[in-house]
Amino acid sequence: MRQEDIEETVAESGYRQIRADIIFGRLAPGQKLKLENLKSAYGTSVSTLREILNRLTSEGLVVAEGQRGFEVAGVSVADLREIAALRLLLEEHALEQSFEQGDVEWEAQLVSAHYKLARMEKVMATGDTSQAEDWKRGTCAGTILRTGGCGMGGAARFGPLQAGAHGKDHGDGRYQPGRGLEAL
Repeated sequence: MRQEDIEETVAESGYRQIRADIIFGRLAPGQKLKLENLKSAYGTSVSTLREILNRLTSEGLVVAEGQRGFEVAGVSVADLREIAALRLLLEEHALEQSFEQGDVEWEAQLVSAHYKLARMEKVMATGDTSQAEDWKRGTCAGTILRTGGCGMGGAARFGPLQAGAHGKDHGDGRYQPGRGLEAL
């Protein structure tokens, strides 16, 4: 493998990890992102981190503070209300279309996702949080899936919006009884 390919792989992997850590709340809104700490935590070079953080800045997940570095973008109650209102509009329409146009394969995937979340919630209701990350991803995937039968191929582009919103909706990512199944 060429050095360029390795660097690209490290950069892409680091990007995905940091982005997930922001969305799932492991890096909190307003948290300073110190390059030296990130370097050791994510196993990347400072130059690669700058590239990643600039990319996340363009997505609105990170804020560049001029000469003072980077921090995780803040989230306000107004932001959450706007995201929820937009999701409601988009998802309501897409869900109506999904029920009208969805095929048997879409229905089967939806039922399967519901079953998986129900099983995870039973385990988590006992206090076992070992599946919390999978549960959180499953609620997001369920939202995307339930609107996926709408026949609007471009709707998939809203996946990042939904994923970001789910990360914010779930706050600290702790299990909330019935919250995952609500996404389906």
